[in-house]
Formats: sequence, C-alpha cells, structure tokens
Amino acid sequence: MGLCTFKFLDAQDSERKYRCGLFAVYKSVEKDRQILNPIPENGRRMVMNRSTLSLSHGSLICGMYLEDDKDLVIGADDLEDVYHSFVVSDPHAFRNHIHGIFPAELFRGWNCWREELAGKQVVGFFGSLAMGTSFAVEVAQHTHSVLLKRAGCLKDEQWVQYKKELPSGDTLQLFCIDDCAVLHKVPKGTLPTDRSDCRKDRELLNRANKAYEKAKLRSSQKKAVRDFFDTVVLGGQIDGRRGLVCAPRL
Repeated sequence: MGLCTFKFLDAQDSERKYRCGLFAVYKSVEKDRQILNPIPENGRRMVMNRSTLSLSHGSLICGMYLEDDKDLVIGADDLEDVYHSFVVSDPHAFRNHIHGIFPAELFRGWNCWREELAGKQVVGFFGSLAMGTSFAVEVAQHTHSVLLKRAGCLKDEQWVQYKKELPSGDTLQLFCIDDCAVLHKVPKGTLPTDRSDCRKDRELLNRANKAYEKAKLRSSQKKAVRDFFDTVVLGGQIDGRRGLVCAPRL
C-alpha cells in the first residue's frame, strides 16, 4: 500500500495564486474523506476523460432482463483508500501545495522534517493522488481496470460501461473507481451456499483479490459482498430473486 505522505515545500517555491484548499466530507462514523480543492491548479492542467467513460453507473442495470427461470446472485468488493494508494512523483506532489505558511521549525522531529528546511517558511503538500484533482478519477479508473484485465478478471464482453450497449450473457461486471461487482444469473432457487461450476461471480472476485494482494492493495472486508440475492451495489438496490432495481430502501 502506497503511503499518503505529508511533506513540506519552501514557501518561495509555491505560487500563492495556485495553492489549494483542503476540506473533508462525511464518509463514516470512523473517518471523513479528505478532499483537495485545487481549482487554480486544475485550471492549468489538461483534462482527460477516456477511462472515465467506462464507469459502470448503477442505473444501467435497469436494462437487464432476468428470465423467469433465473435468479441473480451478487458479489462485490471495495478497495480501501484507493487514491492514497498511489505513489506519485515530486513534480505531481508539488501541485498539491496547500494554503498556509508556517515556520519550518514547528515541525522539527516530525517524520516529514528535513534539515535543509531549517530557518525557512514552508507550506505543506500531499504526496498522493488527491481527490479533487481534475484527472484523479481518470487515473484511478484506468489503473484499476488495467490491473484487473491483466489478472484476467475484467472482461470487455461482460463489462457494463456508460454509453455502451448492455452486455448479453449470464454475467455482468460493474466497475467504478474502487468498486468492483459481479452479477451472475443462476438457476432459480439456487442456494447462497451453492458453490457449483455455475458460480462465475466468486471465481472472478477471488481472482481479483489475488491481484490486489500482489499489488499490495487491500479490499474492505466490511464492504465485501458474497452470495447475496438482495443488496445495494453502486448506489442501487438490486433484488435478484424478484428482478427489481430501485433506489436503496430505507
């Protein structure tokens, strides 16, 4: 897992008009999401949106047809701290410079302290791919999808993508930044404990987790979904027994 390192930059090397804001939004009772607000920096960077168009919006599942003799079993994984898993170069990290100038001596003894900062005024910056960066979604979606494709567990003929026809067949894969889900049609009445050869969902997700381990990434154990026929995936409630898709029920 790459570390989200906080470092310091000589304030003279940080243009004030391009410095970034920083704020948090609610994620869970345990922690918030760290969001960079780099509007000036984003304004002078090229925007890319090729891989972003491959996002699997949950609403696309409304186009799926579930036959009377089939049920839909659902499995999913969620990568932890995906943006903070990136190790970026110093030139990229410098763009994450944050408002606020401090005497470097305040941070003597910290892990980010460097002796050459002594006597200087400094600004902080994050050595990671920050949420809020104009191309963060593009980079995260591209690298995650390449990782899964190389592991043989993300297939174009099964991948649900924005502005593309819904794939035909009994297996659909939904992939969105850090979320990976597999919807698989099985014979009606199949039990969650059935581990027969018809269960492509577990096969694909197990292969994905091996790829994560090899890349030193972690999938959330709390958010892992296995053998579910009724659950929430990518913001949508899917009932795989009755063939219903809706907003999450209260």
